[in-house]
Amino acid sequence: MLSREELLEKLREVNSQIDEIQRQIDAVTNEINARKALLEEIRKQLAEVRSLIEGKRQQLQRTRELIGSLVERKSQIINQIRSLRNELIQINIALQKYREKLVVYRNLLSTLNEYVGGKVLEKEKLKRIIEQLEYFFETSPTNPEWERQFIKYISQIEKELNLVDSMEKIKSHIAELKKQKTSIKQA
Repeated sequence: MLSREELLEKLREVNSQIDEIQRQIDAVTNEINARKALLEEIRKQLAEVRSLIEGKRQQLQRTRELIGSLVERKSQIINQIRSLRNELIQINIALQKYREKLVVYRNLLSTLNEYVGGKVLEKEKLKRIIEQLEYFFETSPTNPEWERQFIKYISQIEKELNLVDSMEKIKSHIAELKKQKTSIKQA
């Protein structure tokens, strides 16, 4: 058997080994705790990165939605421009028709003015002359030659009266066409 001293020595050796093992356990525990702390820090950073990525995804989604709405708005504007172009073409066609009608009416008015020799015919004056002549015809004695001349003269005055009516209608048409042309230009 072993002596007491040997046992004490062995005991000291075992205690020393236990202390060494305890130190090793403590060192490993400290290293495990340090790694856990590092792992926790990495997890925090990873959570921040994930949160940042999610924020960027949401921002990207909003940007995509904005782009989609802008593309839709662009499409609407292009369609509106096309519609307005077509409307402008129709307005220009209508204006050209009014211009052509104005030219025709002006030419007709010019022709009528040439026919009457450039003199201004007064409608009311012509009507009074016809009324006076008709009254004179009804109240005066007549002969066939004088009647024929009289009727020819009244017929000529009626033609001039009809010309005045035609010229007034043409002037009215010209004024109406100018008014329509102006309203189309302003629209």
